[in-house]
Amino acid sequence: MVAQSGSVLAELLARLAVADSGVAELPGDDLAGWPQDDVAALKSHAVLLPGKPAESAICPGCERACLMPVQVLPRARRPASLFIVCDKPVDINRVAVAPAALERWRVSVQSLADAISRLLCGRPAIAHGGGVGYRLGFVQGKQDRAALHLRVDTNGPRLLVAGHALEVQDVLVLREQQLAVDQRLLARCVNAPVDTTSAVAAESQDAVGKRMLARKLALKAAGTKAFLKIIALEEDCSESWVKQLIAKASAPNPFSGLGAQQSPDTTVSTRTKRPR
Repeated sequence: MVAQSGSVLAELLARLAVADSGVAELPGDDLAGWPQDDVAALKSHAVLLPGKPAESAICPGCERACLMPVQVLPRARRPASLFIVCDKPVDINRVAVAPAALERWRVSVQSLADAISRLLCGRPAIAHGGGVGYRLGFVQGKQDRAALHLRVDTNGPRLLVAGHALEVQDVLVLREQQLAVDQRLLARCVNAPVDTTSAVAAESQDAVGKRMLARKLALKAAGTKAFLKIIALEEDCSESWVKQLIAKASAPNPFSGLGAQQSPDTTVSTRTKRPR
């Protein structure tokens, strides 16, 4: 399918919406028929990522259009020669194959979330909800701010902010070979919040602390020392707040095994410090 300028992003999102695994594969020769400036913009923002090259292709030698293995002949100081050896009519024999026929590209919910998050706040998205949701950062309104989330449902990925459910193509704009986030639209949503069932439920401090603890363990396992700073940047809060919530999540529960009952003379403080 040949995508027209301005519809490339819509075409990608349509393919992603029907992808069962959350990843849509695109042959390189499909992309070759799309506006190349738009494709280049999506590649530069890592919405489109390279996949594993194919080892076979449709032979262009005749109307049979057979699926055949592609032979690769390395050449010194030149690109490799790609061809199919036809085993049908003897007068065809070797058929040249364009490199785009073997290229594979992919767009995923993860790559889409990361791209939007980098445009919004300069860092990758934070996954939550078992991989079906991502927090992309915060949107500032006139007085308040709200978290922007990307969620996947039966209709594909959608953006949620302040109770509003938005189509991705209404917020992520591909125009004049540039990819951008419509900040004005997001700010209008924050300025006029709504209460609907599609709104993202706020996380409790316990849930945030457990998520921060899991992130800390993952960063330490990867050899990262400045995990407090990284988590604070990701969560848009102070390092001291991260440290407090992680400590709380790491502490053993003194009432473990006692059921819902607490000692009558035990007082649990409900005061919590707010992040700066």
